[in-house]
Order: sequence, then C-alpha cells, then structure tokens
Amino acid sequence: MADGSESGSDEGWSSLFVQQRGEGLPLLMLNGLGAHHRMWSPFVDDLRGPSVVFDWPGMGRSPARARPRSMGAFVDIAAAVARRLGHDRIDVLGYSFGGAVAVHLAAARPDLVRRVVLVAPTLGWGAVVGGPMALASLATPLRYYSRTYLNFTSVFTSAGRSEHDPEFLERSAAVRRLYRPDIGAYFGQVLALNTSSVVPHLPQVQQPTLIVHGTGDPVVPAANGYLLAHQIPTARLLPVADAGHLLLQYRTSGLAVEVGGFLSADDHAQSRAWQKATTVSAHQMRAAVARGDLFAAQPMGMLNALARCAAS
Repeated sequence: MADGSESGSDEGWSSLFVQQRGEGLPLLMLNGLGAHHRMWSPFVDDLRGPSVVFDWPGMGRSPARARPRSMGAFVDIAAAVARRLGHDRIDVLGYSFGGAVAVHLAAARPDLVRRVVLVAPTLGWGAVVGGPMALASLATPLRYYSRTYLNFTSVFTSAGRSEHDPEFLERSAAVRRLYRPDIGAYFGQVLALNTSSVVPHLPQVQQPTLIVHGTGDPVVPAANGYLLAHQIPTARLLPVADAGHLLLQYRTSGLAVEVGGFLSADDHAQSRAWQKATTVSAHQMRAAVARGDLFAAQPMGMLNALARCAAS
C-alpha cells in the first residue's frame, strides 16, 4: 500500500490519517468499531483497483482532536475524505460500524456514491441484535488493551473454524495492539450507532449494493443481511458459510476477488459476486428476522424489534 498522506475535511478533520492506493475511481473503506487501517489486512492487500483507507478520529494514526458522536458527523467525515482527495465519484465499502455509515452516506449522497459493499453491517436501532455476551464484550475498547480480555471474550464474539484457529487469534491480537483507540472516541462511535438507525433510509439507497455476511456472525446476526438485502431496492446478499464477524481478516476468504470483481465490472450484474449472490424475498426476510429475534429474546432485542416495526 502506498505511503499514508494526511487529509480530512474543512470542518476540523484535516489531521485524519489517510492512505490512497492507485488511480481512478476508488473504493472508500469505512472501518468498524474502534478499528484502525492496519486491520483491513489481508483483504486490502489482495484487493485489485484503487482504494482509500483512513482512520476515524481517535483511531489508529488519527488524533482525537475532535470526537464525533453522531452518525451525521461520521457521514460528513467520509464525504470529506473523498472531497479532499479530489474524488467526485467513489465506491464505498462499509464494515460493521462502517456499514451503518455507508448506508447513510449512500442514501444522502447518490451523486457521490456509485456502488456499495456492506460487510457484516450494523444497523443501529431496528437491528436484529447479537447475543448479549457478544454485545457486552464490545461495549468497551478493552479488547484492544488486554490480551486476556480478548481471549476471554472471543468465546462470545467468534464463529467458524478460522476465528477459533490459534494462529488467527494471535495475529488478530497482535494487529489490534498496534494502535489502541482513544476511549472517548470509541464511546463516541458507540453513541452514534445507538442513537441512529439505517432502517428508514434503506429504500433511499438506489445504488447497486452487495451485502456480504457470515452465516455464523454472533455480533451482527446474518438476519440483518437479509433485512438489508430485501429493503434496499438494488441489493443482493452473498452469505459466507462458516464465517463470523471477522470474515474480512481471513487469509483464504477470497472476498477481495469477489468484491473487486463487483466493483470493476462495467456491468455489476455480470460480475461473479453478483451472480452468486441472491435477492431476498419478503418471506425469506421475515423468516430470518423471526429466527434472529427469537435468539435475541432479551430486552434490547425486543426494543429493537419495536423500533424496526415503527420505522417500517
């Protein structure tokens, strides 16, 4: 990857750490809760085509001079990164927390966003929530500071053979320790997610949207992928069997090839990923959400179900 250059927005994000690789219409990559740019590997190393990665304020190499606490602020940051790099048209990949930002950005800025990839995306209010222990594990940034805490909570947050492999666990722990998130900035992301919802905005996303979701994800259950794929008019779902929330970090996932093909194809509908992915019917969505809500039969799950009904 090319050397990092610092960039940001006119609204106080001028110190953000940004890395741009290649020329042409880039893929702007929006990272997850507390994550930094090095955590895109190995996915970004295998990705063909131009890309832009950056660290949210207080994450990685971006200082916490300001700590955004609303979803609108994070959307503004993403748009500002594209603007300061001189791009008036981009593709967007949103992972986990970044997936919620990507939906809001695509809905608000159809002039800017051409195609969308959502990987294990969070939804905010109205989501099918994960297991209570998985959510509690992510409620603080302690997994970036303590290997003991990471090992203990991985029982609740991991799924599939890859995420339980000792080599994977060691590599994941090592890369997390490279940059520990600012605590205030971390809770700013948590606050932004828990005071917003993508659900009312889904019909406004008109861009071709590929949703990639691990079928065993305990943090953001796969039912959310079904919900998004049905309610975004031009979306398809690509389930990944035996995969959890960290599927982009698998060395052998092959997702970089699939995503790269979807983005580089002149006609996205002719890409292999799009043809492998499926449309989701109302019946399939309702069945998946019902199973997910049954699993999440807890106060937070029930509140989110009510929020989803109110928004629909």
